[in-house]
Amino acid sequence: NSVFKECWAVKLLTKKEVCKRLQVCPRTVDKMHDLGLLPRIQITSHLIRYKASDVESLIERRRLH
Repeated sequence: NSVFKECWAVKLLTKKEVCKRLQVCPRTVDKMHDLGLLPRIQITSHLIRYKASDVESLIERRRLH
């Protein structure tokens, strides 16, 4: 039961929200995914979301370089 609650507690972002957080264009988000830098969750054939924690991790990794 706690695993179920934890799963629903994951914050998901739209591509637009990811673009705003990373200050990049939508195509760059696609390229980041293609390069394996940013995983995404495909909910339906047209509905894609990104875990906020993955975006934050990417921001942190970019700061270190």
